[in-house]
Amino acid sequence: MQVCDHFLKARQLALYFQHYRDLPCAKREPVDAEEAKYHFACFKGAIDEYRRLDNSPLDYDQRTGHLLLAEDPCINRPMQISYQGSGSEGRFSTLLLDEPQGGFYEQHFILADDDMFHMLTVGGGKHHQCLEATHWNRLDSDTAQKQVIKLGH
Repeated sequence: MQVCDHFLKARQLALYFQHYRDLPCAKREPVDAEEAKYHFACFKGAIDEYRRLDNSPLDYDQRTGHLLLAEDPCINRPMQISYQGSGSEGRFSTLLLDEPQGGFYEQHFILADDDMFHMLTVGGGKHHQCLEATHWNRLDSDTAQKQVIKLGH
């Protein structure tokens, strides 16, 4: 696979995940539920913070539900964020360009029906991409699952 092919395949898989909340052809394996609980707690705080910052003087993107921040308060770096939802469902996505490595880093967080939490992290450089999905059911909070797909070398 060429460099462009890894990037395009990672983008296709990320879009699939956003729609179906799963990585196709990747086996689900058990993972430490404490990690999923931590990411869920971060999700709840971050989505509230992004709603507060939307269309504030710090936001360079005036579309509602989209932020372009020179410095994201959660990671202290420039960030592009989109979010939607309220109540028992919500989602947000972040994108960070990693220029020194020639790649990018993106995350997608989805809360569905107030019980299922899904998170996808996509990252890599010029010659590889790694997609890692975490799934956690709040009704069965002691178990979580992870899926991993690696593209390139």
